[in-house]
Amino acid sequence: MLLFTLNIRNGFENKIYEILDDNRNIDIICLQETGYMSPDVIQDIKQKFNKNVDFSNGVSRSTGVITIVNKDLKLFKSHRVPTPLKGRLIHNSYVYNDTVINLLNLYAPQCGLREEQRLFYDILLNYVSNVEQYSSKNKYILTGDFNFIEDKIDSNNMNCRLNKYILDKFKSIKDTLKIKDVYREIHKDKANFTCYNISGSRTRIDRFYADNEFINKISEIKHIPYKKSDHKMVQINIQYKRQKWGRGFWKMNNSLLENEKYTVLISNIIKQWKEDKLKYDPLKGWDLLKKQIKETTINFSRVQAKISKSKLNKLYDSLLAEEAKPSQNCSIINTIKDEIIAIETKEKIGTLIRSRECFYKEDIKNIEIFKIAEEKRGTKKEIKSLLDKNNKATDDKNSILQIILDFYSELYTSDGFNDQKVDEYLGKIELNELKEEDWSVLNQFISKEECLNNIKDFENNKSPGIDGLGKEFYLKFWNVIGDEVVEIVNNIYLKGELTETMKMGIITLNYKNKGDKKDLKQWRPISLLCFDYKLITKTLAKRLSKVINKLVDIKQTGAGEEKNIFDNIISISDIFDHMNLNDIKGFLINFDQEKAFDKIKHEFLIKVLKKMNLPVEFVRWIKILYKDIKSKIQVNGQLTEEILITRSVRQGCPLSMNLYALAIETLASSIRRNKNIKGINIPNLKDPIKLFQHADDCTTITTDIKDYYLFMNEFEKFGKASGAKINKKQNRNIKYL
Repeated sequence: MLLFTLNIRNGFENKIYEILDDNRNIDIICLQETGYMSPDVIQDIKQKFNKNVDFSNGVSRSTGVITIVNKDLKLFKSHRVPTPLKGRLIHNSYVYNDTVINLLNLYAPQCGLREEQRLFYDILLNYVSNVEQYSSKNKYILTGDFNFIEDKIDSNNMNCRLNKYILDKFKSIKDTLKIKDVYREIHKDKANFTCYNISGSRTRIDRFYADNEFINKISEIKHIPYKKSDHKMVQINIQYKRQKWGRGFWKMNNSLLENEKYTVLISNIIKQWKEDKLKYDPLKGWDLLKKQIKETTINFSRVQAKISKSKLNKLYDSLLAEEAKPSQNCSIINTIKDEIIAIETKEKIGTLIRSRECFYKEDIKNIEIFKIAEEKRGTKKEIKSLLDKNNKATDDKNSILQIILDFYSELYTSDGFNDQKVDEYLGKIELNELKEEDWSVLNQFISKEECLNNIKDFENNKSPGIDGLGKEFYLKFWNVIGDEVVEIVNNIYLKGELTETMKMGIITLNYKNKGDKKDLKQWRPISLLCFDYKLITKTLAKRLSKVINKLVDIKQTGAGEEKNIFDNIISISDIFDHMNLNDIKGFLINFDQEKAFDKIKHEFLIKVLKKMNLPVEFVRWIKILYKDIKSKIQVNGQLTEEILITRSVRQGCPLSMNLYALAIETLASSIRRNKNIKGINIPNLKDPIKLFQHADDCTTITTDIKDYYLFMNEFEKFGKASGAKINKKQNRNIKYL
């Protein structure tokens, strides 16, 4: 959670839009000395930036405070403050991670207004002494412009006099709220200033106070210059500790690809490998090259990080030293800042890569948003507790790992395959067959040009597989590695086997945001696969997409060119209109399959491809892709033991959607040709409409509820042959009167 405080020195309406636009990533913004704030402007920023806003106008131009909060922070209570503090204090309570955060945003009178300042802190002490306490989880954060310092180290004038009366009052306030100076707790003896007077005085009057629990969660506190005020912005980052059982697996920092020393180093490794590759088995040799690249990259990154960190620390020390001088040299300060920005920019790109956010537009000035994205990605994958087979919850690490390993071992292990029964099932079904004249699209060797075009077609910045290498790496080194990629791909086809790294997938679990989080069925498994593997499957998927419409029905919108899920939505809407206009009563039924992609048997899929008359070369590729494949599951950063995958099409593979559409077409065809299923008759259409599909999602509109039971019978037969299982609990009917 990111918070900052800033005295903007008036001009609220001229500054607020820029402040909010530049800091969209900040969860809580506290501003002081805003001057008058128009209710119209307040309403506008609420709508434009989707924020919750609380403000207090003062009686003079030099007052005014405002607190701006992201809407995902739930307001618990807005507290009424004493009238004398109007325009100088806002107190709101928010709920965050089961904690009630009491946020007090204040702007104290200047020290020159001695009596007014004394009165302010008198009233503030009385207020906090009487504020109600909700529970032990009730925490306080006090921030703003305090207009006094607690210690001489917070001024560049060591001869300054401290206001004992204010210090005593404020100590009582801190004791009452059980809070401490965040900066001083982290930096015991380090001078830093937030307010710069034209007379040359510098003080740290803008501060954050919090209790020990919060301070222990603060990963950093920054003093950031703001060009339209003589105050610096003070920013803190409160991080709630996540379950962390391991470091996961290595992923390349793509910013290295812009480092000339690194690219030369890797190019030389590839060239040397090309000279030596005949010494190795082609498949093992390819994995050996990727291993060398990984080890070299890790060592190079480690050295670069040490150099950058050392240089950055020296630059920050130099900046503080220059800013502390009575007479500042702006040219030197700006040069140091530029060097700091250059180094931090490189580090920020690494954060971006880990966040895997797709909306990055080469603008990294607000990189904190990606830090939050990175953290939220981790939080969404975090598993704290799971239900075992006896429906008992456990938070024990080893128990959780075993539950997950057992669950997915069972899920991905085929429960046997009855060749004869599957042949009987498929023998009764009419499927479209691909004509031999269309085979040429599917049975060609994979070319270098085709590979390069498909590499470019992948989205940037996607999570890599176990080898840590993504699209960006292959694109950067294509001139030196392209021929080798094509060679290894075609060697795989000839040998009939993938490399070991291509066989391995890393399964990450994402909570579906519905159901009991302790129920493993409410987590979606996504396979992170090596890019060279995905390049093969992407190529095959694009080839298959050119002919798949000849094999599956037009109402299967999950696969095929020029299809969209909205096509079915519009068709269903039109049918509703027809039923309403003609007073036709009926039912809409949606059939939900349990772990649909994960339960399809590989043998069934191969038989379907053969029945649809796909060329033997393409079928051979599919057999290779599913031969001896395995996965490890990543749980809170730790990888489980590997499990063999003997059924499922991997979620995360570019080819999976098309293959699943072909497999489930057997069900769709059987339903369409079942004369007992009524469906819905539409004027001018020869046959009734019985089924709409988007991948595994199956929907029907019918005038006869008996269709439901006929559908269930068709699902039962399909499941026995393919491994699929209908989720009876999730099926639902909607009756239209």
